[in-house]
Amino acid sequence: MLNKIKNVLLTCTIISTFVLGLFKYNDHNEIARLNNNLSATTKQWQDEKGRHVTEVSELRVTNKELTKAYKKDYFQLSGEYEAQLKEVANELSDLNIKLRNAESYNSVDLSVSNDSLVTTIVYDRDSVLNSIKPIKTDHLEINFKVKGDTLIVSHKYSAKIITGVSREVDMYTDNGKRRFFIARWVNPRWQYSAKNVVDDIDANIVSAVHINFQRNKGKR
Repeated sequence: MLNKIKNVLLTCTIISTFVLGLFKYNDHNEIARLNNNLSATTKQWQDEKGRHVTEVSELRVTNKELTKAYKKDYFQLSGEYEAQLKEVANELSDLNIKLRNAESYNSVDLSVSNDSLVTTIVYDRDSVLNSIKPIKTDHLEINFKVKGDTLIVSHKYSAKIITGVSREVDMYTDNGKRRFFIARWVNPRWQYSAKNVVDDIDANIVSAVHINFQRNKGKR
């Protein structure tokens, strides 16, 4: 009888140790994943057309995390990570997208600078300002209208932003160790990146975010 009790206790100890180790391993992976999200890399270069190309690595977020951040008030948010998620959740909600159905999110902040635009000021015979000729480029149109002592300015800017998403084989685990080749073959995992480009060569992407929402626990 005593031996049976010892065997049961030993079995329970082994199972408890295994479960505890599994939870610690999962927590380690989760922390590594969140840290990776906060330090997503961005690369920039120019293509053969002279356009600025911005590549941003993918952020991996669970739908559960997205919903959790959305339900919190701003003063309850814990750091930059949740604050960013709440902003994303608000934007998706404004688009009538259910957070549990969200697949991905991509945002681009655009900046355009051009200091070589020229126009002409037209005066009448009495040297009174009559008009200012409009400025027109492939992407920008500025019109001026003189009304008494007031100058009315109207402008329009248009540009096309193209986003291409690519993937490469994820060769490493969260702790930086190379995955066993059989594991890569049986259970391939992918590292995604989004490349953004604007057809206006004077435009530059100053910030880009690409998020892939996962419906599982979010482990890589």
